[in-house]
Amino acid sequence: MITNSKLLIDADCPMCKIYGKAFLKFGLIENDVLSSYQQVEESISKSIDMDRAKSEIALIDLTNNQVVYGIDAFTRILTRENSLLRKTVKRQPLRFFVKLVYSLISLNRHVIVRPSSTCSSPLCSPELHRGYRTTYGLITAFFTAFILSNYFRPVFADAGLELPPYFEYAMCLGQIVWQGFVISIVNKNESWDYLGHVSTISLIGAILLIPPYLIASIFGLPSLYLLGAFGLVVVIMIQEHVLRTNRLGLGHALTFTWIAYRLLILFIISILFL
Repeated sequence: MITNSKLLIDADCPMCKIYGKAFLKFGLIENDVLSSYQQVEESISKSIDMDRAKSEIALIDLTNNQVVYGIDAFTRILTRENSLLRKTVKRQPLRFFVKLVYSLISLNRHVIVRPSSTCSSPLCSPELHRGYRTTYGLITAFFTAFILSNYFRPVFADAGLELPPYFEYAMCLGQIVWQGFVISIVNKNESWDYLGHVSTISLIGAILLIPPYLIASIFGLPSLYLLGAFGLVVVIMIQEHVLRTNRLGLGHALTFTWIAYRLLILFIISILFL
């Protein structure tokens, strides 16, 4: 257990609060270790690189004022009682991979979690890294396309349709391009953040489709069940889209164009494949 230290998180970051509470719940840190940048004493804050802290959490050892950031802070907390695991995580190329995953999540954390309506700190939003934001968008698009292609395969088979194997991938990437064009007209300054939220909404939808797909596969349920489950997931995604765009102050126009794109895809399918 980590003691006589301070783990500094942003009090306005929902994701930071989630893992901070998890560390406490599993007894990895003492209660007084978890703190926030907004409430930390000035004597401690002087030891912190605040620019770096926008992207990586900081763990300070109060006995010597040594500070570690990001994946090093996580490693110290999670492997405190396991020296073998600590040595394993520090080895290359595992450390390189873990650091990439951490950076991907950390630099996109405010588009992964629904925007906070009470954000009052510049630490809420790490500086935009276009490379990691693009990577996040591509990963979620390909994962969503993979799920959709498998989910709708029995539906299309029952309907006598045979779509090209790349269709779902083109559709998911096309969604980003379509909404990217719209947001550039509505509010260009919010383009990168909005597209990040769209990627997260697609990811949420794909994950929600996995259970009904597995249930249908195991019990041999008809296509009507899959379509019903998909309709329910779409409703959840629309609600999430409305909530996130409202928090971003973007209004409802983007929700209408997001739905319009899906309807356009259905129209294209009916024209080309029916």
